[in-house]
Amino acid sequence: MEFIKQFQTLIDSPVYFHMLWNSVRLTLPVLAGQLAVSAAAAYAFTVMRFRGKEAVFFLYIMVMLLPMQVTLMPQFFVAQTLRLGSYAAIILPGIFHPFGTFLLWQQMRTIPYTYIEAAKMDGAGHGCIFFRIVLPLIKPGLASLAMLVFVDYWNLIDQAVVFIREEERQPLSLFLGEIHAENPGASFAGAWFYAVPVLIALYYGQRALREGVGYSCLENG
Repeated sequence: MEFIKQFQTLIDSPVYFHMLWNSVRLTLPVLAGQLAVSAAAAYAFTVMRFRGKEAVFFLYIMVMLLPMQVTLMPQFFVAQTLRLGSYAAIILPGIFHPFGTFLLWQQMRTIPYTYIEAAKMDGAGHGCIFFRIVLPLIKPGLASLAMLVFVDYWNLIDQAVVFIREEERQPLSLFLGEIHAENPGASFAGAWFYAVPVLIALYYGQRALREGVGYSCLENG
């Protein structure tokens, strides 16, 4: 009965749902933006030819290899210089994170180039090739990237601590840690609800995750 009471207390609390909405506001823009930017950048590195492509891609890889603790402080100074809001300081770097580009680039390399050459011979431009040929063939990669980005930003901690100072704008991941000391039972109930979206995403998307990451392993092998 005590367990059910804690759930009822949490559901009746408007603060919990406010923090839940904050997590949604942080996660969904990064998810949508990174899918769009990563797919376009991966297509450019895979199909298009332009001067300095190898050098730019090398910089992508170098930035990706840097741990988040190293890049967090430069992001803080850049956000202060550009006078970005707390959410924008988290969302914009998340949209342009190089990992998504690398993951989709690995999968695009598995597409036979004869498909693209045949489309060009038929007069198709880059837009047509990208939307009608490449994107349908990399759906597992897009699904796996969406899952990884969602789990990463749904469990946001470090960036939220650095950039979000207002308590009412904090995501649910920080809020659960704060209420644990005051009410462990409510914290457990909140953590249960908090984990449900991640568990659903992993349950229904595990096949796409295996396929998307598997293409990268095959390419590297």
